Amino acid sequence: MSTNNSLGEFPPMSPPPHYADEEEDEITPVPLNLDGDASLTPLPQELSDLWCSDKILKYLNEEGKKMCRCLHCNANPWSGWNHTKLLRHVCRIRGGDVKPCQGQIPPAYMKCYVAIWNKKKSAKSQKRIREELINISIDQTEEQACLNYDEHKHQKNKLGPQGPALNDMLDVEELIEDPDEDTIGTTTITTRTKSESAKTSYLSGSKSTLQTHLVFPKAKNSPAQERSLSVAIAHYIIANSLPFNHSEDILFKRILVHSRQVNNSYRPPLKDEVAGDLLQSVFDAYYVKEVTALLREADIFGISVYGDGATINTVPQINVMAASPNNPGCVLDVIDCTDHMAKGGKKDAEYISNKMLPIMVKIDPHKHLIKGIIFDGAGNVQKAGDMIESHFPCSIVTHGTEHVTNIQFEKWVRITPIKEYAYFCKVVSNLSTSCDII
Repeated sequence: MSTNNSLGEFPPMSPPPHYADEEEDEITPVPLNLDGDASLTPLPQELSDLWCSDKILKYLNEEGKKMCRCLHCNANPWSGWNHTKLLRHVCRIRGGDVKPCQGQIPPAYMKCYVAIWNKKKSAKSQKRIREELINISIDQTEEQACLNYDEHKHQKNKLGPQGPALNDMLDVEELIEDPDEDTIGTTTITTRTKSESAKTSYLSGSKSTLQTHLVFPKAKNSPAQERSLSVAIAHYIIANSLPFNHSEDILFKRILVHSRQVNNSYRPPLKDEVAGDLLQSVFDAYYVKEVTALLREADIFGISVYGDGATINTVPQINVMAASPNNPGCVLDVIDCTDHMAKGGKKDAEYISNKMLPIMVKIDPHKHLIKGIIFDGAGNVQKAGDMIESHFPCSIVTHGTEHVTNIQFEKWVRITPIKEYAYFCKVVSNLSTSCDII
C-alpha cells in the first residue's frame, strides 16, 4: 500500500526495529519499510563520519556550549559533541547510557551509519591486535635481555667489567628461540612480630617482606588504593618533568604488570647497573632482533648499507645503517670518532672504510648479500664507497639524493618569509614537546 506524498505527508511508521546488542562487533542495517517517492530526500551514498550527515545538526548554543541534535527523531538536543554516543543512538545500539533513535531512518542513511560503526569497531579491534603483537614482541626481547643479563653477570669475573663481546653472541640461530609460556608468580606472605615490624620501615630503605593485602587478578580494587597509586604515578611524572602521556606508554604499563609479581622487598636497580649490564643486555637483545629481521630473505632481495658522518652535540660520529624488505631501517652501529679526531685525524675515505668494513662483514661474512652502498655526494664518503665496493664485489655504490634535497631546502629556508615561519613552527614544537600540553 503506497502513500501519496505530493502534499509532503510522511510515510507511515514501520514496525518497531530490531535493536542491536552492545556486545556485537558488527551489525547489519535494520530493514525499514519506506513507501513513496525517495527522490524527495537526497540520500547519501557514503559518509566518512557522522557529522557529514545532513540529519545530524552540530552547533553552539547562545552560551557557546557545544550541542548537537538528531533530526531523524527530533529529540532533545545533546550536550557536547560525542561522536560515539550519537552513533549508538542512530544505529539503535543499546548501552553506553544512550537512548536508541525512535525516528524513521531511511535505509540509505542507516546503511551509512552502520558502515561507520563497523569501521570504528574494526579500527578498535585492529588497535587491540597491534598492541597484543607489540606486547608479544617486547616479551621476546625482554626475555632475551634477561638471558643476556644473566650471561653478563656469569662471565663478568672471567672477562672483566665489559662482559662478553657482542660478536660472540651474534649467532642468531642460537639466540632467537621461542619464548616459554608465561608463568604467574605467587606471593608468599610472611608474618612478623610487632617489635620486628617496628624496627623495619619501607621509607628507611630496609627490606620488608610483609604484604598486607592479597590482590587477585579478578578482584575489585580498593578505590583508596587506586587513588594512591594514581597520585604516586602523577607525582613521579610531574617531578621528573616527563610528558603527561608517559602514563599511557606501553612499557610503563608493563612495569606495573611485572610489579604485581614481587613483594615490597624488591629494590629497583641502581644507576650504575642500569647504565652497565642492563643497558648492554637490552641493546644486545634488540640488536639480534633487528639483524635477524634484516637478514630474513636477504638472499633473495639483498641488503643495502648506507651511512653518513655527522657531528651530534659536538661529538663526531659515523652512523652505519642497513635496509632490506623486512627491516628498512636497521642501525648497525654508531661509531664515535672523538679519539681519532683529537689526535688530529680526519674522517677521510680510508678511515670511514676501515670502520665500516668490519661491521658489514659481521652481517655478510660471505660477501654475497650486500648489493647496494649508498652515500651522499661528499667526496670522502664516495671514495670510501669505492674502497668498500672492492671488498664486496656484488655491491654497487649509488648517490643518495636526500643530501641534494636537504641542500635545496636549506637554501629555501634562508628566504625571509619562510625563515620566519620555520622559526615560529620550531617555537611551537618546542613548547608542545617540553610541556606536552596536548
